[in-house]
Amino acid sequence: MNIQYDSLSTKIPMNRLKTLRLARALSLDELSVAIGGLVSKQALSKYEQGINSPSPKVATKLADFFGVPPAELWSAPSTRIECLAYRCKSSVTQTELAQIEALVENEFQQRVDLQERCLGELRVEVPVHAFDVASEVDAEAAAMRLRMHWSLGLDPISDLVALLEDHQVHVLEITSVDGFDGLSAVAQRDNAGRVAVAVVSRNAVSGDRQRFSLAHELAHLVMKVKPGADAEQLANRFAGAFLVPASVLQRDLGTNRTSLNIAELVVIKRYCKVSIQSLVKRAYELSIISEPTYRSCFTFIIKMGWKKKEPEPIAREKSQWVERVVLRGVAEGILTREEGRKFVGDKIPIDAESGALRRKKFLSLPPEQQNAQLEAQAARLAEYYKDSDWSVVETEGLDEP
Repeated sequence: MNIQYDSLSTKIPMNRLKTLRLARALSLDELSVAIGGLVSKQALSKYEQGINSPSPKVATKLADFFGVPPAELWSAPSTRIECLAYRCKSSVTQTELAQIEALVENEFQQRVDLQERCLGELRVEVPVHAFDVASEVDAEAAAMRLRMHWSLGLDPISDLVALLEDHQVHVLEITSVDGFDGLSAVAQRDNAGRVAVAVVSRNAVSGDRQRFSLAHELAHLVMKVKPGADAEQLANRFAGAFLVPASVLQRDLGTNRTSLNIAELVVIKRYCKVSIQSLVKRAYELSIISEPTYRSCFTFIIKMGWKKKEPEPIAREKSQWVERVVLRGVAEGILTREEGRKFVGDKIPIDAESGALRRKKFLSLPPEQQNAQLEAQAARLAEYYKDSDWSVVETEGLDEP
């Protein structure tokens, strides 16, 4: 998903407009109609390719439609967003994949810009492609090495999204087709190398599937798979081991079982927050159950209709990173309230500017306006405290006025 530029002009980055259009799932015809037929689809195509430049009127109209400043629409992105791997069914078309990439590029680029503006440059804590993996045994070991690297021990992960964000992994959710589960991506910069990493999941799946998809995409970030090996299968093994370490399942199920009780699997599901299907698969991977037992369990799961909806569903986990960073940026005066609302809307109210910014504005006022504001504030305080029982206020040790 590299951004390319027209060699004859640095004014228009190729694919920036196209990325925004694809993220909205619009064809060139539909975009032309959306901006009132101001220009044709042929003209829009030439803008996307960097062949022609739009007039100021058209550029402003396009920027207004996509809700971005004109300078942002036509300036080069600060980073290159590269998708490393997808988890999706073969039924997902190339057009749908292009839209998915555009959605990820837009959101990830905003995350990187927000990160650097509010937090400065952060060190990527994920050991990207650090673990050589050629077999399922290697994948299992890689999961344990990452747990050790992050000092996680063997306890179940109560909130995977929070854990990833604590280790500087951006967790993105997108609305997409049913066949898409997730992908991993990195943000690169020529003068700084890798500046951020991300894992992506679809927002309309159950919590256990969300967690497994994120762990699967984490595998693609940290594993360096030997050529010819099945990267998807190895990522699945990594995800299972990362979420349910072997020693945990062997402790709870034993090391050799001839059958499994659904009730005991439900109990393990509650605290490991993985599906019953994943637990059965994990038990088979670790040779706790034989292949006939494994197949028998899945026959029962299919018969009960649990392939699509299991008992005791796991709640989806929510990313809090944007809200935290935006509120911090507003409090520090790095972001204005209007900029903050662009990211979080009214979901988290941003009612106050930073103290430093308020003081600066107050001191810039004429003396009569300063006095008026102070009198209004005093009146509000008097109204607030008018019914207070001042007789119970402890006065001993207070200075006399």
